[in-house]
Amino acid sequence: MSFEVDGFFSRDLELFQRAVRTTAPTKAWFDYALDLNRIGFDLLRNATTARSENTAFAIHGLFVRVHQSFQSALLLAERGLVGDARAVLRSGVEGTIAIYALHPDATFIDRLIEAHHYNQRKAARVLLDDPAYLAAYKAGDVAAMKAVVSSVDAMEKTKGAKFRDINWADVALKCCADLYQLMYRSLSSDGTHTTLNTLDRYVLADAKG
Repeated sequence: MSFEVDGFFSRDLELFQRAVRTTAPTKAWFDYALDLNRIGFDLLRNATTARSENTAFAIHGLFVRVHQSFQSALLLAERGLVGDARAVLRSGVEGTIAIYALHPDATFIDRLIEAHHYNQRKAARVLLDDPAYLAAYKAGDVAAMKAVVSSVDAMEKTKGAKFRDINWADVALKCCADLYQLMYRSLSSDGTHTTLNTLDRYVLADAKG
């Protein structure tokens, strides 16, 4: 089961993983990261949140998600999947931005709920408005999608305003600009999005570039 045959499923990766965990310079970074991981579990172990406290409950749930993304990124990184680790970290950073937004502003939970309904209706409309997609669904599924659209339309009518999605750049620039500028943008440009920076990891350039 060599890497040339099985790629990242190869047993060779066990040796690579052990080297990353036990030799410089990566050992010090992983020791530090694993300490942070344990601190995260300590915080979760001692945290209690009433379900009736919507904002605190959302923050608690988001922290669980961010902590899991952190662990996922470490698992990917120690196997050499650095680009994918950075993509997962970006997801974690977005969750952290949400925590920053919720902490001083309890009403931000309403924006999360509104965005949830907005995207549910958007997904339903994509299918309902395309005959090629629609033909693949049963009558019951189509009825359920139409019910989602009607339900969200009714919510908007009751509120007297259109629902909107969340622009995370705007949210971050308001409450945690450094997190957005130094991490979210960087992780987007060479982790999540398809860019030349992303491709650099998979290309060996000669002296002429």
